[in-house]
Amino acid sequence: MKRIIALCFASVLALSSGVYGQESKYKALYLFNFTKYIEWSGDKITIGIIGNSPVLLELETLTKQNSKIELLKISGSESIDRCNMIFIPEAQTRNFDLVQERTGSSTLIVAENESLISKGAEMAFYREENKLRFMVNKSELDASGLKMSSLLLGRAKIVN
Repeated sequence: MKRIIALCFASVLALSSGVYGQESKYKALYLFNFTKYIEWSGDKITIGIIGNSPVLLELETLTKQNSKIELLKISGSESIDRCNMIFIPEAQTRNFDLVQERTGSSTLIVAENESLISKGAEMAFYREENKLRFMVNKSELDASGLKMSSLLLGRAKIVN
């Protein structure tokens, strides 16, 4: 009986570590799906990823067959203003002010670090009960002029 309980416990630990190991895949999937529930100007959506992030590799796989989404790896500030959406990985949090300064009002900033939501990011990821979630800064979103589907807003934690 103790062996069965230990085996079940080990399985749960392995499963939860697998979810953590796949977090980049889930974040990429979220970013990809965000494009479907926001009204964008123009036919093509450009998603910029600041610096190196495994999320970029996952997004490349997801968007391979989608000609409406263009991905940009941003290593400097030169192409920030071309993006409709910018993802700021945790390691690039220090560049938030530059990103915010260089983007137009209709650029959606999605942060991996939830602390950036209070600095002006429209969206950020966070963990709750071992699940990946996202929050929306409603006042920043409204100021951006972007229209987000009520379906997406209904799944978000709303902050102001």
